[in-house]
Amino acid sequence: MLLPLSGELKEPGQDQLKGFKLALQDRSWSLAGHAIELDIVDSHCSREGGVTGALKITADPLVAAIFGTYCSIAATGASEIVSEAGLVMISAGNTAPSLTSLGDVPGQNHQPGYFRTAHNDVAMGKAVADFARKKLSLSRAATLNDGDPYTSELTAAFAKAFQNTGGEVVLQETINKGDKDMTPVLQTILQARPQMLFFPIFSPAGERIVRQARQLRGAQSLAMVTGAGLFDEAFYEQVGEAGQGLYFVVPGLPRSKEYQAFLSRFKKVYKAAPKSAHFAHAYDAGGILLSAMQAASTHEEDGSLSFGRQALREAIQSISGYQGVTGRLSCNRFGDCGQARFKIVRLDHPGAGFQHLASNIIYTYEPRH
Repeated sequence: MLLPLSGELKEPGQDQLKGFKLALQDRSWSLAGHAIELDIVDSHCSREGGVTGALKITADPLVAAIFGTYCSIAATGASEIVSEAGLVMISAGNTAPSLTSLGDVPGQNHQPGYFRTAHNDVAMGKAVADFARKKLSLSRAATLNDGDPYTSELTAAFAKAFQNTGGEVVLQETINKGDKDMTPVLQTILQARPQMLFFPIFSPAGERIVRQARQLRGAQSLAMVTGAGLFDEAFYEQVGEAGQGLYFVVPGLPRSKEYQAFLSRFKKVYKAAPKSAHFAHAYDAGGILLSAMQAASTHEEDGSLSFGRQALREAIQSISGYQGVTGRLSCNRFGDCGQARFKIVRLDHPGAGFQHLASNIIYTYEPRH
C-alpha cells in the first residue's frame, strides 16, 4: 500500500486504508487459503515519495499487487516503476487524466499496469462547468493551479468544458506549492473580472487562498469553487468562518442500499464517519483487486500460491459490471474503472460540523448512460 500517511493529507490516506481493510475483512484477511499481509509505505503525496515507495515495494519478490497512490503526483513516478516490474497498481484517489486517458487518447503518464476506481478529471471538469453555467448562470471564470498534475489537468479540463458551453475563461494562473502570500495572484485574478474562481488546490495553499481572498475588495462577489483536495475535516476546521460560501466539487455516491450499508459498517467498525472523499472507492478497489487475484492465482505443488503478472492485469482489465458500493464498475483499456458521479456542496454554516457540510448538496452531476 502506497498512501500519504503523514503530512497534510494523512486523513484521506487513513480513510483509504480503512476502506481497503474492509475489503480484506470480507475475505477474512485470506486468499485461497493464504493469509494476506500488508506492507504499508508512506508516499508523502509527492513524486519523489511515489518513486521511492515504488522502488522499495517492487524490490520485494513476495509483493503480488499494490494499492495506491492517493495523490496523482505520487502516481506519475510510481506507476511507471510498478508497470516495468510487471506488477499492477490500483488507485482509489488518483484522478489526473494523464494517468489513463483524455477521451480516446492515452495520457502521457499512462502505464499498462495502472488502474483506478476514482473518476477521471475530464469528467469532473465537465461537472464544474455544467454547475457554473446551468446552476450559477456564470459566463466568466478564472482558474488557479499549483503545477501539480492533479490541479493543472483538472483546471485545464474545466477550462475546456466551460469554453465549449459558451463561457469565457478570462485567466489561468499558476502558483508555487510553497507560496505563502497569495495576494498578488489574487489581485491579478480580480483585475480580470471573473465571476468565478476554480482552484482545486491542497492545503496549506488552499487555506491561504481562501483566507487572503476574503480580505480583498471585490472578492466578496466571487464564486469560489475548489475540489476534493480540500474536502476533509482538517481543512474544514482550519478555514473556519473564512470558508463561508465556499463550494466543493467532490465524488458523488449512489443512494443505494449497498452504499448505505457500507457507510454504516464503516462508522461501526471505526467508531467515526469518514473524514474525506474516496473512502468507498478504496473499498471497491480492494474488492476488484482481490477478485482479480483470486482469478489469476495458481496453487503450486509445494503449497504456495503464485500470480501470473500478465494474468492479473488481464483479470482486472476484464472487469465489467462489477457491483461495488460506488456503483457498477467496468474497466476500460486505459485503466479507468470508476463512474463519473459528482456532487457540489457549499459551506453555509461554519461550525456546524464536517458532516453538515457533506450533506449540504447544491448540485449533482450523474453519469450519462
